[in-house]
Amino acid sequence: MSMGSISVPLPVFKPRKSELWFARLESFFVANRITNQSTKFSYANSLLPDDVIEQVPDIVFKPDPDSSYDCLKREVIRVTSLTDQQTIDQLSVNVELGGSTPSQLKRHMTNLLANRTVDKRLLYQLWLRRLPQNIQQILAIGDEDVDFGSLTDIADRIYERSKTHSVSHIQPSSTYEIAELRRTVDAFTKQIAHLQLLNIPHSKCRGTSRSRRRRSPSTTRRSRRRTS
Repeated sequence: MSMGSISVPLPVFKPRKSELWFARLESFFVANRITNQSTKFSYANSLLPDDVIEQVPDIVFKPDPDSSYDCLKREVIRVTSLTDQQTIDQLSVNVELGGSTPSQLKRHMTNLLANRTVDKRLLYQLWLRRLPQNIQQILAIGDEDVDFGSLTDIADRIYERSKTHSVSHIQPSSTYEIAELRRTVDAFTKQIAHLQLLNIPHSKCRGTSRSRRRRSPSTTRRSRRRTS
């Protein structure tokens, strides 16, 4: 199939989302029954911006006819991907909650990581610091070993409750609203404590101190006489 016969718009390349771009491009190939490596290479080569192509000149000038597209894809992803430290820096500085829910924030941070493996505790701490102060204070009662997904669900519910019970600074809060917020905090605190209990491993070992018999004083004295 010639390139000129395709009228469907192709995805615009974004350097920090190169894997996603190639996934969308390959969906286009499947929809149009394009399987030839050279044809795929021609599409990708024509769509990639100059500053990216300039970083992979060997593949562009001397493409392998049997794997030209696969090689181009692999190298483009490599040169445009952030290093692990750059990714952590981006999560630490450039990510904010804004109008998102806590679960949406977590999903955004996970998407930024792509296929990188980052310690769960580090990701949890970076996520927690971006949440409103009232949610941080409640979740701080738990620990990082509690299931991240469960804490995200709790954070979402606190966030929604906080929005529901938020009162304009012009109108003072009623005693009922304050009591409701306190009950909400107490309920979530108990839920976090329950999750912690579920996460504590139960020891299968039995204590041996009670099963050991103490040596009688007479036995001790006899042993001392023998040694003397």
